[in-house]
Amino acid sequence: MKLRAYVLLCAVFLAGCDGHLRMLKLVSPSSGTPPWSVAATTIRVEGTEDVPAIVERVAHELNLTPDPSGAKRWSIRTTYQNSFTLSLYKETKGYWTIALSDWPTIGRSKQSEMAEEKIRAALKMPNKAPEPTTGTVTPRAPSSTSRASPGRGSS
Repeated sequence: MKLRAYVLLCAVFLAGCDGHLRMLKLVSPSSGTPPWSVAATTIRVEGTEDVPAIVERVAHELNLTPDPSGAKRWSIRTTYQNSFTLSLYKETKGYWTIALSDWPTIGRSKQSEMAEEKIRAALKMPNKAPEPTTGTVTPRAPSSTSRASPGRGSS
């Protein structure tokens, strides 16, 4: 078993391992717990957030190109050789995974940092529907006088 791990480690060093991956795991009270990962950050959410709409809006704000297959994936070429990809997945345990990947650089791009910042800000904003209004007027308690008393300074 140790030999396999050593061989795998040597292969990674020899072949190279490029890219930077950051994952945001959005966990609600009703979802399962995601497995631990060195590249992942767990963010607690209420569960009422429209996560696909938030991620799509952030992708649009950053001028990312949507994947033509219709998958929840957007990308942009950050330099001549590098690219940034934003992906969204709904996991079987009920939590969302947002992947921010820079390729082939090992550093984070400005787009990656801005995407995370915008997603976190959108998740902090209240995302609740307004209370329904019925159009009825609530009656006030009857006044003890028929007309209002004069204020201070009036005669």
